[in-house]
Amino acid sequence: MDAASDDDCAEVGDGESSDAATPAVPLQRAEGHERGGKRQGPKVDGKVVRDELYRLREKLQKHKILLDRAFNRCAVFPRGAGGVPVRVNPTTRRAVVGGLCYCRRVHTCPSCMTTIRSYRAEEWGRYATLWENAGRGIVLLTLTLRHFDKQGLGSIRKGNRFGLLDVQHRAWERLIGRRAPSSFRTKRWRNHYGIEGYLRVWECTHGRGRGWHPHWHVMVFTAAPWTRTMAKEFEAEIRERWGRAVIEVGGYEINEHGAKVDLPKPGDGKKLGVYLFKNQDGKAKFEGLSQEVVRGDKKQGRGGNRMILEIMNDAVNTLDKGDEAAAARDVELIREYEESTRDLKLMFSTPRLRELLAELAEIEEKTDGQILTEAEEGKLICMFLSEVWYEHVTRIPGRFLAVIHAAEERGEPAVRRLVESWGLVWGRDVIPAGDVRIPEQTPKPKKTKAEERAEVEASKKRKKTKVETVTKTLKEKATAADGARATDQKRQDEVHRLGASMADDDRRVAGEALEVRMATRRVERAATQYVDTPPVDRDEVFDELKTAITHAQRIEKITIDGLRDGHHGDPTEFLAARRRVNETRAGDLANSMRAVREQWDRAEQGAEIGRTITHPRQPEEGADEPEAVRAG
Repeated sequence: MDAASDDDCAEVGDGESSDAATPAVPLQRAEGHERGGKRQGPKVDGKVVRDELYRLREKLQKHKILLDRAFNRCAVFPRGAGGVPVRVNPTTRRAVVGGLCYCRRVHTCPSCMTTIRSYRAEEWGRYATLWENAGRGIVLLTLTLRHFDKQGLGSIRKGNRFGLLDVQHRAWERLIGRRAPSSFRTKRWRNHYGIEGYLRVWECTHGRGRGWHPHWHVMVFTAAPWTRTMAKEFEAEIRERWGRAVIEVGGYEINEHGAKVDLPKPGDGKKLGVYLFKNQDGKAKFEGLSQEVVRGDKKQGRGGNRMILEIMNDAVNTLDKGDEAAAARDVELIREYEESTRDLKLMFSTPRLRELLAELAEIEEKTDGQILTEAEEGKLICMFLSEVWYEHVTRIPGRFLAVIHAAEERGEPAVRRLVESWGLVWGRDVIPAGDVRIPEQTPKPKKTKAEERAEVEASKKRKKTKVETVTKTLKEKATAADGARATDQKRQDEVHRLGASMADDDRRVAGEALEVRMATRRVERAATQYVDTPPVDRDEVFDELKTAITHAQRIEKITIDGLRDGHHGDPTEFLAARRRVNETRAGDLANSMRAVREQWDRAEQGAEIGRTITHPRQPEEGADEPEAVRAG
């Protein structure tokens, strides 16, 4: 069994099957719903919706429609070897499965998006209620773009920004973001309208013949409830500013629906957690404004537009019929949506708003991963071994839901009959609740606000210290690198200088050595002639000998000076070796000259010159000659 990595999934205790994770609308429209009318069909059981979402996820993974590796492993692999517990909530009678890996994809995973969005809807519904109870107001702002079928959804990733998403985000920056005029943000936004903060959520639909339709839902929190007049004034100003911002960043001119403000009735904050459908006439239902903002998984597009879950449902249904050509367009749309939303945030709230809400009540900040890993209390039914769950449950379509249904209907006896019908051994492959030993976890003490603030300050201080340390280290490394480069350059310059100097020494030594050799031969010839012929001019012979010795002394001086320079400045063994060669040559020549002189002295004494003078041993041809001589 393949092991799931930490980057691909989050450990979930009971996240997906909980009440908070259950959408109130199935993928297919409920029977009795009429387009264009206000009559709604019968209430749909949440368990039916959960089953639809599970089946949709399994089919998406089966057909490999989404290319995301984390999604294709979602709810497939157990996390670690701790087992897969099955629990039932005694109050709701909902079965939940823990110990699995989940992908945390809030835009593309049918089950993870439902869990996360439902928690966020409940969270912001609670905040909205607190805000209204404090005598303040809430307004819903919707911002859209003009779009066409041929326009791509695009991307906002760094270095690859294009398409509708790029236009949408850059226009927002010019409207109220970092590129917005400070006068509007202070004088109009805060002082005139009394806006304290906002929650902004991204949503997108797709229409046949009209293309992608990305838009913002913005829940605006005001210092006091607005009147209709104030709402209309704000709508007119925002529409004008939003339209100008869109054009400035390269978008098309918006129409009258580009910016819309909806004002809920007083006291609707309690109902801000429910939003089932968008009305077909385009008006928001204030059964729950926070649901309008965050529950994209519970919506169905209007006017022929489809939400992403509807596109996914149409694609898998078509593929199940074997018609890949008909499903190709929907698959292409899903993969474009997946690529565009990969690094896209679902929601954003202003820091000031968080601070003001913290003054009204204690706020518990949770990430998407924490929401998924938060287990719901329930009665333990049994524990599947990790390998057994992977081999006999997740790899066989339909068995995941079969376990959940059995646990919900009759608990442990039904689950036992089910797993034994699959050929598993109860008590070995599946451990009953009575035999499971789960270590008790001591709950962490709750921290006070002062402690939390102290931790935040300490964390900021640590980050600042770390940044300073890293910056100092980088500067020291850069300084050391500059010094090393300067030293290397200096050494290279010295080598070049010494190399040029050595070349000059070689040429001088070669010239002097040639002169010494020629003088030595002349002296030898004169000494020989002294025996065989009448005496030669003694002064002439001594002059030749003196010239040879002078040249030898010059060679020795050149070599010694070169060695002295090399000892202080030459960093390479090569140059020193060359100087040692020159020293050897000079010494050999000097010795030769001394031998010739000694022979001459003996000849002057008149003691059988012809028999006593022996010629000095000559080296092999080319052995002691410098390179310059041999080359010549």
